Amino acid sequence: MNISLQESNLYRAIAELSYAIARADHDLDKKEEDVFMEIIDKELGQNDWVAEVRFEVIFNSLKPSTDQAYQHAMLLIEQNKVGLNREVVNKFKRILKGVAEVSGITEEEQDVIERFDIDIEKILIQAEKEKYQSK
Repeated sequence: MNISLQESNLYRAIAELSYAIARADHDLDKKEEDVFMEIIDKELGQNDWVAEVRFEVIFNSLKPSTDQAYQHAMLLIEQNKVGLNREVVNKFKRILKGVAEVSGITEEEQDVIERFDIDIEKILIQAEKEKYQSK
């Protein structure tokens, strides 16, 4: 199945956000990677490969800080907000929560989740406003 550039970039963003969650408690765990792969298979279906490849690259070689990964992910989301909707946001929230729950949600992970909840709502509202104004 073909996916749009916006969808592809949003799926890359969820991989980076998931990495940020896994990195938030300073422990990068193979189990978190495995759970991420399971969750994205369920949530993204046949397009999970986009997020899977990005997570692998980040997890195995790039290894940015939590904040660097988070900031880049939010930039990708902002730049591709035309592909954003409530369904996608809810999928992202389920993926992040699933990764965070692997070894119990730490305070650091909860902080990233709460930050994402606030930031994504702002972007979603802006995206919806822009869609409405373009009609």
